[in-house]
Amino acid sequence: MLIKELNLIGFGKFNNKIIKLDKGINLIYGNNEDGKSTIHSFIEGMFYGFLKPYVKSTRYWDDHGKYEPWNSDRYAGIIVFEYKGIDYRIERTFTKNKEDTKVFIENTGEDITSKIDNGLNSKVLQPGIHFFGLSSVEYSNTASIKQLSSKTDVNLASEVSDKLINLNTSLDEEISIKNAINALNLSIKEIGTERALTSNYGKLSNELKTLLDEREEINSIKHEYEELLDESKSLGLRIDCLQRKLEKYKDTLSIIQYNEKKDRYDKAINIQKSLDDLQLKISKLAKYSTLSIEDYRIAQNKLNEINILTSKIEDLNIQINELESAVENYMFITSIEQKKRNKDKKYKSIRNILVVVYIVLMYVFVSKTLLNIIAVFQFLLLLIIYLSYKIYYRDKEYIFVIEDRERQVKDNKDKVNTLKNRLIELSANVKELSKEYDSILKLNSSNNLEEFYLNLEKKKAYYDALKEDSNKKELMKQILRSSSIKELELDISQAVEFNITVIERKDVVQEKIEKHTSEITELKIMKKGVEERLNILIPKVSRLVEVEEKIQRCEDTLLELDIKKKSLELAMSTIIDLSKNIQNRFAPQINIEVGKLLEKITRGKYAGVRIDDKLNIDVVDPDSNELIDVKSLSAGTFDQLYFSLRFGIINSITTNSIPLILDDCFTQYDDYRLRNILGLLIDISENRQIIMFTCHNREADILKDLMTDFNKIALS
Repeated sequence: MLIKELNLIGFGKFNNKIIKLDKGINLIYGNNEDGKSTIHSFIEGMFYGFLKPYVKSTRYWDDHGKYEPWNSDRYAGIIVFEYKGIDYRIERTFTKNKEDTKVFIENTGEDITSKIDNGLNSKVLQPGIHFFGLSSVEYSNTASIKQLSSKTDVNLASEVSDKLINLNTSLDEEISIKNAINALNLSIKEIGTERALTSNYGKLSNELKTLLDEREEINSIKHEYEELLDESKSLGLRIDCLQRKLEKYKDTLSIIQYNEKKDRYDKAINIQKSLDDLQLKISKLAKYSTLSIEDYRIAQNKLNEINILTSKIEDLNIQINELESAVENYMFITSIEQKKRNKDKKYKSIRNILVVVYIVLMYVFVSKTLLNIIAVFQFLLLLIIYLSYKIYYRDKEYIFVIEDRERQVKDNKDKVNTLKNRLIELSANVKELSKEYDSILKLNSSNNLEEFYLNLEKKKAYYDALKEDSNKKELMKQILRSSSIKELELDISQAVEFNITVIERKDVVQEKIEKHTSEITELKIMKKGVEERLNILIPKVSRLVEVEEKIQRCEDTLLELDIKKKSLELAMSTIIDLSKNIQNRFAPQINIEVGKLLEKITRGKYAGVRIDDKLNIDVVDPDSNELIDVKSLSAGTFDQLYFSLRFGIINSITTNSIPLILDDCFTQYDDYRLRNILGLLIDISENRQIIMFTCHNREADILKDLMTDFNKIALS
């Protein structure tokens, strides 16, 4: 097996750090705090993760928090390695609660994660189990070796002793023979005895006695239970009989209700037809709904006013015509009279002149005296004065008449003007009233007052239809109740049509239903009381079977505990015998493997080790062949023994050439011991990759001195 590449995407101080590894020895050099232990833990984490195995809850090793990335959001890495001639890639995310591990064949990219074992009771994938054949505990105590300088002599000796006991007995370092024996003793103690009342055995024995007493008590109450069963059965029969009668009455009620529904449905259909007709009527009359009776009264009043004013206008026109005719007559008569007067006046003047002339002539011719002539002239003068006076008074009278007529004409003209002004005013009023009248008619969609009246009658018909519609809807609501016509129709269509004539009234049937329901309820209450008593007894009586079963289980369990106790005692005896035989079964192989390594490391100073029957490790002195207690060895020899033991164990428990990882393991070695161990590692590197971390240059110097090829990687 060969690890080829490490890619620390985000791990501790490293961010996207790639390290290439070769066959043989890989020497990774770095000062303190350069990250050697970080890389070592990265390799182990990639193969095994940081979750603790063999625990129920999710618990992490301390290293998980220790190596969270400093400068990266991703806590992850990649490792590429060769196993049995095939290159593999492991990609792992370490983020808490988001752990994810994928395993691929490098060349093809095939995902083989599902084929990788995650270990017994482990919550995280552990490719190391699949490829190394070792658990995480076995790996960290064999192939992966960290600094030993912190261990004391006593601790080291104890660790080596315990490792041989555990690994060679159970092949799991977390299982201890001593712990196993203690666990067996604890299990035997937990089983207990009949006298140990708090133990399992004591509790079961006491429970068995209680169950036997309970069985005797149950047998004593069976008689009462059987009587109650008979009474419950009798009540049940009476209830069934009444229930059948009740169902019959309910069927009768159903017939009545069906007929009622049918009647309601028929009425509802008729009402609905009326409602449809009303809706049609309402829709036709709706346009008249906005007509105003007040507008009608106003229009009527305005029309009356118009008629009155029109009548007044006609009267005024008559008066004006009469006055104008009178004026014209006055003017005409005056003109005629003036002409006649002028003519008469001319005629009378001529006549008077002729009379005067005639009289004068007569006097002249008759009277030849001057006095007579003077008298005649005086007479003529008087006559002229008389005639003039008479003409004056006659003209004055005529002028008075004329003036009176002119005054009357003037008065008539004034009246005509006044009447004409009144006529104009009344005409304007008529025009304004007509405009308002027409506006009201137009607003109420009528051409005249008669049509307005007829439309108001239609409005009344509209509201009468609305009222009738409301009444019918209320009636429909009363008929339908909480149902609808469709629901009634559906109920009727789904119901069985009854052709049976029911004579009984609905209230009588309902009364019988209530009576039978009440009787059934009373009987059910009585039956419930019996059943409650039965329910009290049933658990006890029915428990008889359960008690018998529990008695049998207790007896069986006690028998099992007896067998288990004997088995535990036998197991403990067997383990003790096996642990006593470790020396004969496992020690020879370990002795040979560790002895060979120790002889090479110490250059023959120590040729082997021995493990006694108490699992104590002793070193064989090659000179005296005596056994030397490891506790008496130097610290450097302790380290050599510890390394030999680890490597010997790994060779004993697996045949895989697992890479050997050494993290500053040789800090306590002097140059002589270091040269010896490096010589051994050179031999081992022929068949096994070695990854060695160091903070010293002497390993590189010795390897160069030994003329060995190695891959040196400097971290800084």
